[in-house]
Amino acid sequence: MTSLEKYMFFIPNRWAVRRDEIYVSFNISNIPEDMEVTSMELVLPLPEGVSEGKLWLQAVSSAWEEKTLPVTRPALAVSEASLSLAPDTTEARFSLTHYAFPWRFRSFENHGVYVRVDAREGNWFEEENPPYLLVATV
Repeated sequence: MTSLEKYMFFIPNRWAVRRDEIYVSFNISNIPEDMEVTSMELVLPLPEGVSEGKLWLQAVSSAWEEKTLPVTRPALAVSEASLSLAPDTTEARFSLTHYAFPWRFRSFENHGVYVRVDAREGNWFEEENPPYLLVATV
């Protein structure tokens, strides 16, 4: 029997921009239980004109709401991932596969991720251009 990998596209269920930072979460609990997630990738459109720099990603470890972010910032996980940016990069991708199980089956623990850009030049993140999640399943 041949199994075919299928891709699912998720838009954020929560999304907030604060200049060079974003907070984003996705609800993937509706992926059927009989499907196995083989990969999960955050695709992040970058601000126009970003030159060499770095992106930093951390899991958000406490509840948050878009409207309260200017006053109350959620707790972040200690560990972080980074990604170096080449000049004229238009999008960045982070593997979030290790979050597939908890985000699907313990959705009350899914507070999403925080991303910060540290670049020499470029604009800030734009609310009109949100990140998305690509999930591959079999």
